[in-house]
Amino acid sequence: MLLGTQKASPIFYLRDRNVNVMDGVIGLLPNENEPGKVLVTGQLDLELYHLGGKGRNIAVHWQRMNKETQSLNLSARESFLFNSPLHISLAFNLLKQDSTFLNRYFGLEFDYQISNKSTIQFFTKRQASDLISTVSYQDVEELPDLADFRWNVYGIGVDYNGLDRLFLQEGGYGFRLSLLQGIKGSFKIPGFQRKLIKILI
Repeated sequence: MLLGTQKASPIFYLRDRNVNVMDGVIGLLPNENEPGKVLVTGQLDLELYHLGGKGRNIAVHWQRMNKETQSLNLSARESFLFNSPLHISLAFNLLKQDSTFLNRYFGLEFDYQISNKSTIQFFTKRQASDLISTVSYQDVEELPDLADFRWNVYGIGVDYNGLDRLFLQEGGYGFRLSLLQGIKGSFKIPGFQRKLIKILI
């Protein structure tokens, strides 16, 4: 015979877990182009999360295996700026491929948390690519795949997550909508004439 409704309350014992990453290697090689000097090579992977207990994340990824080629990826995120539902994210990427090309990317994003399920974003992105040496392209009539270009874009986005679970969802729905507008400029190698293309996605 049941005497009323029985209830159970789960108890969780949480323990801190280290998630920060710091891994790298540094190498010294003889510099073939400059006798008597050394070339610093290596790789660094640094990821720091929740610095100071304030939701501040920083990541650095760097790699250089020879003198002419290296890559650098930087990102940072500040959550709940000034104790508000505003978050800001920064990103910078650089890729230098020997004496062929140099790519750069910069991104800035503001996220405002409207509710526990919805977020609105404002963002801007800039990407640029430059040929380091154009001697071999002076006589071509068509742009090569590695032609110089500039890409600037601004946009707004909305993210809604109404799913019942983070993993293995059984119900609810979610969507992500982004609108962006910008200008892409390409440079023709002979004379470096610039062509502007307005884009809307």
